[in-house]
Amino acid sequence: MQLFTNDDYSILQQSEIFHNLSTDDIEDLCEYCELLERERGKLLLAEGSAGNGLYIILDGSVEIYLPKNTQEGNDRISEVHIAVLKRKDCFGEYSLIDHDRASASIRAKTSLRLCYISTKKFQQLVDENYKTGRYIYENLLHLFVHRLRNNIKELDVAFVLR
Repeated sequence: MQLFTNDDYSILQQSEIFHNLSTDDIEDLCEYCELLERERGKLLLAEGSAGNGLYIILDGSVEIYLPKNTQEGNDRISEVHIAVLKRKDCFGEYSLIDHDRASASIRAKTSLRLCYISTKKFQQLVDENYKTGRYIYENLLHLFVHRLRNNIKELDVAFVLR
């Protein structure tokens, strides 16, 4: 079993999702987490698959995309690139909140080191540590609102006549 390093704690503390947590809180949080390593090109999450937890990138980057072939058997014109996430970014947070299926696919763009907390362990953390859970939920809310505002701005730019 690999252990988290002081650098890992620092990266987690700087992440949007764990912002405002103390070093002690981060160390306690890591008791619920696993350290994962994945190779470049590895599929981490498939669109339509059951969400299984939250991932925070400690090193490397991932690509979020919609595959050409959907689970419903429909084909898109091509694969749709959505975003690239890097160190300190997270993914899997939607399913962590709504327990729904993954809305996009995610693959390793480079080799990766990830902090992973399963949905079950996350709920256990929240149940056992109200303060930490409150900060994480508040940070998730800020993250979602920020993304929603950016999406609205992008749509406005796309549909404004100039």
